[in-house]
Amino acid sequence: EDSAKMTGTVSQEKGVPRRGAFWSIVLQVFPTFILAGMGMVAAGIVLHKVQEWTVFKEVNEIIIMVPALLGLKGNLEMTLAARLSTAANIGHMDRTKEAVSLILGNLVLVQCQGIVVGFL
Repeated sequence: EDSAKMTGTVSQEKGVPRRGAFWSIVLQVFPTFILAGMGMVAAGIVLHKVQEWTVFKEVNEIIIMVPALLGLKGNLEMTLAARLSTAANIGHMDRTKEAVSLILGNLVLVQCQGIVVGFL
C-alpha cells in the first residue's frame, strides 16, 4: 500500500491525479514535441530547396513519391524501435557487448531495407 502511494500517479483517496505527476509528464513529453516540431520545419526547408533540383523540374510527378517515402521511413523507424524495445524487455540488452552488437545489427538491417526501397 505504501509503495503504491510512492510510485502511483493517482491519489489513493479520491482517484485524482497528483500534481507532481502532471509536471513529470509535461517535462518528459514537451522536449520531444519541440524536437519533432523542429524536425518537421527542417524537413520542410529541405523539401523547399530540393524541389528546385533538375530531376523534380523534368519529372513533375516524382514529387508525389516524397510523402510515400517519408511514410516508409517512419515505418522503418518504428520497426527498429519495436525490435530494440523487445530486445531490452526480454533482457538481451543487459550486457554492453551484446547491446552494441544488437543495436548495430538492427541499424544495418534498417539501412539495407532503406537502400532496397530506394532502388525501387
